[in-house]
Amino acid sequence: MVQTAPLVPQGQTAPCDIFARPRPADGGSLPGDNDAPHAGAASSSSAVIGEASVSAGPAIAGNPHSFGRVLTLVAPCYALVESASGLALLSLPVAERGLTERQLTPGTEQLRAQPLLIPLRMTLRDEEAAALKRHQPLLQEMGITLQAHLHQAILNAVPLPLRQQNLQNLIPDLLGYLHGETSVTHHQVAVWLARRLQHESVVWSHSRAIQLLAEVERLCPQWVKAPPDGLLVTLNFEAAIKALNHD
Repeated sequence: MVQTAPLVPQGQTAPCDIFARPRPADGGSLPGDNDAPHAGAASSSSAVIGEASVSAGPAIAGNPHSFGRVLTLVAPCYALVESASGLALLSLPVAERGLTERQLTPGTEQLRAQPLLIPLRMTLRDEEAAALKRHQPLLQEMGITLQAHLHQAILNAVPLPLRQQNLQNLIPDLLGYLHGETSVTHHQVAVWLARRLQHESVVWSHSRAIQLLAEVERLCPQWVKAPPDGLLVTLNFEAAIKALNHD
C-alpha cells in the first residue's frame, strides 16, 4: 500500500523544518550525527581554564642606584621608602638642601647664568661693595652676574635655583656673608645659600618627594650607597616583632 502525504487544506502550506537537513535516500545517518560534543567536554574545558594561573608580574627588583620606592609621607617632612634592603625614613629637607648645594657648585665649567627679565638695581653699603669687588670672579663662576659702579649695582642673572628667591634681600645678605670671609670656596658659598633657602613652611606631597629623590639620584648618585649624616635612617622592626610575639 502506497502511503500518501496528508492532504493540506486549500490555502495552507505544509509545515516544514527550515533547519532540517535532507536525509540520504537509503535512510542512513548523516555525517556529524555522532559528532555532538560530550557533556563533559565543556566542563573539562572550564576546569582547565579555572586551573590556569594569572601571572603576578615580575617582582620589584632592588635598584642599587635608587633610594627605593616612596610608600608614604610621615609628617612633617619625611618619606618612608622601600628598597631591597628594607624600609627607611628619609629626610626631605636634608635631601633638598643637598641637591641645592650640588646645583650651586660649579664643576669643570662655571654655572649657567639665567638672565633676569628685569635687571635688579640695588644700593650697596661700604662692606657689601668691598665684598663684591673682592669676590666678583667667584660669584661670576657660580652664575651670579652682578655689576657695580661705586655703591650702585645691577644684578643681571642668577643660577636656576635662585630664580624664584627674593633677590632684593638675598644678594645683600650674601655680600654681607662674603665680607667676613677673606678666602672662600664655591662649595662654602653653595652651602650657605642652600641653608639660606631652606623654608620650614614647605608643604610636602607624594609627587614632590618622588621628583626630589629622582633629582638627587641623578645628581648625587653616591648618596644612595653612602648617604650623608641626617639624610637616611634604616628602620629596624625586630624589637616591635618581639613585642608582638611576647618574646
